[in-house]
Amino acid sequence: MDVCKVLIVCDHPLKASALKEIVEGVSLTEAMLLEEPDKSAFDQLPNVTIDVALVAMEEFDNQLDIISIINKTLPTSKIVVISDHISFYHMSELGLSGILPRKSKKNQITRMISTVMHGETIVPISSITQLYSPNDSMKVLTVHEQRILSFVLRKFTNMQIAKQLFVSTRTVENYLRRIYDKLGVRSRGECIEMMKRRNIHQSNL
Repeated sequence: MDVCKVLIVCDHPLKASALKEIVEGVSLTEAMLLEEPDKSAFDQLPNVTIDVALVAMEEFDNQLDIISIINKTLPTSKIVVISDHISFYHMSELGLSGILPRKSKKNQITRMISTVMHGETIVPISSITQLYSPNDSMKVLTVHEQRILSFVLRKFTNMQIAKQLFVSTRTVENYLRRIYDKLGVRSRGECIEMMKRRNIHQSNL
């Protein structure tokens, strides 16, 4: 049987080493560690087929950027993300094969890797709870709209958001109009007040 090659993408050295050790404990699995996760690092990967990419970035924005890079540079790889900020509603949108909570234990990670290798996935109980959370209005937002909303909750101006996303301020304004329509609010102020009432912070997105 072929050995499954797992690429670990993590910007925290200690966590990266721990994940490598965990992945190497999975039968018929070979782990590779990407020391400095950025676009140039992916371009310099050895010419081998990566079966699974395990992504565990500290920042939500970096997580999304890395997922986008993997989809472009390693289009046949299955992607598993360790994150509390990406919803199962957005798995298809982001091209993910699995999502694990940040506090996942060793056996949860190894089970997910083994399952994804066979073309399936696992939904943790904590994620099932998310599916039935009272904040249903958040589920209608795409992951990119949630990303922009997180900047709004951090009090970024439209120009600052545009610089973060490398887009025009007009594009940001268009995104915000769609977000406000979906949430049933008319302005940035109403949007922030709604999030406060529902106890939703940028760290929850």
